[in-house]
Amino acid sequence: MTDGEDPGSSRPSTMPSATRWTSLALAVIVLASAGCGERAPRDPGWEILEPGLAVGRFHLCDEPPEAPPSLVVLRADPDRFAFRVLAASATAERVPRSAREWARLHDLAVATNAGMFHPDYLRHVGLMIVGDHVNNGVAVTSYRSVLAFRPRDAAEPPFELADLDETPLDDLRARYDVLVQNLRMIDATGANVWEPSERAWSAAVLGVDGRGRILMLFNRDPRSIHDLIDCLLELPIDVRRAQYLEGGPEAVLYSAAGDRTLEFVGSGSATADESSGLGFSFPIPNVIGLERRSVSYTHLTL
Repeated sequence: MTDGEDPGSSRPSTMPSATRWTSLALAVIVLASAGCGERAPRDPGWEILEPGLAVGRFHLCDEPPEAPPSLVVLRADPDRFAFRVLAASATAERVPRSAREWARLHDLAVATNAGMFHPDYLRHVGLMIVGDHVNNGVAVTSYRSVLAFRPRDAAEPPFELADLDETPLDDLRARYDVLVQNLRMIDATGANVWEPSERAWSAAVLGVDGRGRILMLFNRDPRSIHDLIDCLLELPIDVRRAQYLEGGPEAVLYSAAGDRTLEFVGSGSATADESSGLGFSFPIPNVIGLERRSVSYTHLTL
């Protein structure tokens, strides 16, 4: 598989974690939206949830300004927040949980999908190594994006969203204890590497901006991933690199920060709605979370 092909071809019988979709969930797949055109900036910016963590809501390029914005972005300062990956395969129960449950059990400020997973409901599709625990030790050649964190040398950056065309996987293995490999959306040059398609679905995305801040993005309005990337590159969020995490009803973004609880779950709805926490969210075996740092990386310049 090459960059930008449908993620459904990346593992047996999946689209995106599709062996578990019901007929209602399959309604998420619709014809792609029209391409992005020129537009004037119209989005209001960011709301601070707590120091170092902000939420922004943005219209994508083809959305009417009177409609609710479909894109949600959580932006985190890595000087205040650290990545954490949790895997059901590393627990005694080996039971998938909702992002909300993972976050509450482990005091995470943010939780989202770690990526697509195999039909066994445990193994990540790409390489996933979390310290001494190997969830999946086999790298996928066509998966060209790797989240690497927990550096072995304190002089290293706290994390990298690495492009394997630029940074060899063996180099990342040597420097970081945690590696999560996923499909690349925006490469090291800032280019859209996803091929056009008429297939569309909700999506959870991990990115980094030009100042090295963490971006966790969620688009609930189904659209083709190629068109989504084009729209993201137009927004005033300065996204530089991004990897695809999950799509459809299993895509989720959850945050409990300050006095706010936010939960966004993929569906066929045209808007990203804020949940009270009582709605249904698919259990997922692996999550990428953000936890508050007790000690800052004071050498960072953001």
